[in-house]
Amino acid sequence: MATVKKVKTEKLTTAQIKDLDGVSIKGVKTVEEARKKMIAYLNKQEIDDVDEETYEELYDMVEAIYDDTDEALDAAVEEVDDEVEEVEDDSDEVDDEVDDLEDTAEKEEKANDKVQKKTETTAKKATEKKEKAKGTKKPSKRLNPLENKDDAARYDELKKVLGADFEYNFIANGGVSIKYLGKNSKKVFLSFDSPKVNKEGEVVGRVYLSSVKDEEVLQELFGEDIETKKSWSGNILIIGMSISELASSLKTNKKAFDNVIHNLTKKDEKLGKNRAKMEEDLKKENKAKATKAKSAKK
Repeated sequence: MATVKKVKTEKLTTAQIKDLDGVSIKGVKTVEEARKKMIAYLNKQEIDDVDEETYEELYDMVEAIYDDTDEALDAAVEEVDDEVEEVEDDSDEVDDEVDDLEDTAEKEEKANDKVQKKTETTAKKATEKKEKAKGTKKPSKRLNPLENKDDAARYDELKKVLGADFEYNFIANGGVSIKYLGKNSKKVFLSFDSPKVNKEGEVVGRVYLSSVKDEEVLQELFGEDIETKKSWSGNILIIGMSISELASSLKTNKKAFDNVIHNLTKKDEKLGKNRAKMEEDLKKENKAKATKAKSAKK
């Protein structure tokens, strides 16, 4: 009787559990469980064909597109809006008081100078409150390219620069994940996420290249004046970059980006060779089984 070989389950390290907790993936103890949850999360964000990615590559993609600030930002915006409404209500009440005082001043020609001064001061404060309330409102808005064609069209600038060898997947937070289309697989080239429209009307967000781990290489690609920060897992994110700046860098530093794409191509070729070898081995194995079965039958 053949002995069934047990597959050893690889457990997560304390650091990995902490990293996963940072992207709201909780309650997992093994690498396989974490992979399944990360793949499910990426599929939910319209990012498919990631079943063959390594644990590190899956986490890099999840960490790049995960944005835990949206809920806190919504709460902050609602709080500011409530304060604005309260200020505007107070301003309306003050305006009514001013009107009453002015009417009284018109009817009573000998109105007290003290009352007149108070009226002017109150009116000035009301005006200042109104102006302050107007300036408190949030100047930027979020993008929703999944449902809004105008928002989706903002990324056409990137499509013109990169061409047809790439696939563009819009993600839930309004950004886009761009994949290089190889002969054997789709590899994530870069992610542009957490976009916002600033006062100048530019779309600004974070840029992440999962295949580039060196900050000096990023400076060669995007320039030395880029602003970066490290994620939970130590990956480098470029922050505060607009779509126009990203498109300009892709066009100006084409040779440098071609090297990045070349590395993705080598991974794709390696995957193709491994797949071909597996298929060939499987054919030989099936052929051997068929021959053995035929001999046993005889």
